[in-house]
Amino acid sequence: MTEQSLKYTAGLLLIASHLGLLIYTIILFFQNGFNMEELTTVMAIITPVFAGYTTSIVAFIIKNAKSGVDTTQIVNWPYIVLTLTLPIILLTLLATAISLKAHNHVFQNFEDFKRFLLLGESLFASYVGMFIYSLFEKQAPQGIVTNEPR
Repeated sequence: MTEQSLKYTAGLLLIASHLGLLIYTIILFFQNGFNMEELTTVMAIITPVFAGYTTSIVAFIIKNAKSGVDTTQIVNWPYIVLTLTLPIILLTLLATAISLKAHNHVFQNFEDFKRFLLLGESLFASYVGMFIYSLFEKQAPQGIVTNEPR
């Protein structure tokens, strides 16, 4: 697999799976799995990490919208496996935790669930920092000027 094809695969996987997680949470809210306060808390925990890497991925896709030939180098299989497997494991962990809380299993209260979700998102943020930003150029939030070279 080339670096460019890995970028597209990992990028679209991350965007689709995190959007799916957000939609799943909203569906559980409508099924009375969460009250409004809990829903907004879950969304407030999930959305920042999602927004951070999505900006970088979308910027890459837009920048390369007209490229036709893939001239990037082939990446090694351990890098491919870790790049694709870690987000699947972490997102599965988050989706399972959200489902278990919505059905009142495992977690004794919302605070325990919130701590677990924050831990899971922290692990995901670590993954993003190591793998996603090695593939995609990190984008500064709009309106913030940085001194970092582009």
